[in-house]
Amino acid sequence: MSVQQRTYQTSEAARAANMPQRKLRQLIDRQIAPLRGNDVKPNGSGNYCRLSRNRVIQVAIIGRLTNVGVGVSKAAEAALQFSDVGDWVRPPSEVFPIGKTLLVLVPHSPPAVTNSSYEANVGGLLESGAAVVVDLNRIVADVDAALNNFHK
Repeated sequence: MSVQQRTYQTSEAARAANMPQRKLRQLIDRQIAPLRGNDVKPNGSGNYCRLSRNRVIQVAIIGRLTNVGVGVSKAAEAALQFSDVGDWVRPPSEVFPIGKTLLVLVPHSPPAVTNSSYEANVGGLLESGAAVVVDLNRIVADVDAALNNFHK
């Protein structure tokens, strides 16, 4: 089974996302990062919550953004644009095949997932003169490496 099809215990997901398990559970319980798609919802009879790779990547991005001062709601909205929304070149939670995949947050605009090989600079997105830019290639590589270690 590939890493994209597996689900992970919250303890594994928290380690892969480099986040305390309690914080991860709060994100899920408060519907900031609600379970969806391939995530497994707990059913109360010994079947615990299990997170898909998409959800682990989403919470990893939320953690990185909140660590630099982005509000949790804005961080969750931005992370969702990568974890669960794709386009004709890039499936959800996957980086572009060429160049860097960046998540760009600017004031008063929706978050944008962009490819640095096609948009050499983010100047067009910087009307306000300030932005938060996240290297998604690095986050995805870190999460995938951690998740692969759980199933060796």
